[in-house]
Amino acid sequence: MNKKAIMWVGIGCLVACVVFGVAFLVLGGTFVNWVMQEPENITVDVLAPITVSKSEDFILEVLITNTASKEQEINSIDIDTSYLDGLAVINTTPKYTETFANNMLGQSFQSYYFTYAVPANETTIVKFHMTALKSGDYSGEIAICINSGSNCTEHYLRTLVE
Repeated sequence: MNKKAIMWVGIGCLVACVVFGVAFLVLGGTFVNWVMQEPENITVDVLAPITVSKSEDFILEVLITNTASKEQEINSIDIDTSYLDGLAVINTTPKYTETFANNMLGQSFQSYYFTYAVPANETTIVKFHMTALKSGDYSGEIAICINSGSNCTEHYLRTLVE
């Protein structure tokens, strides 16, 4: 085989790899968006203090309103570990059933699982009893998942510890 033929085969392989790579990224992103959906008939408000003092206990509140005509279940509340770097969850009300660290698509978070129903046309408040461990500026996402781990709504958290 001559050098020109080898060069054209190499260029063809490179072009094919780029095309397949782009297709994989586009289809992969579409798949993730298809799988991860906002929960229906649910509104969420997250209340966290903007500033706390080191060693201070505080409460992070997640207000979940079910506007559906049937009950829905809190599956999990996932907090970005970058928010928890200087803060600790002592307990929750209602109590979570299990918790573990999770890493998905390069984002690390602590998942708190609940088996707790939100009645139709009512609001449930989940309270995270927390303490500020060290000074700093802590921020990250909080995802509230309803009925399954793929129906989540995300909010941004930020708390300054002085």
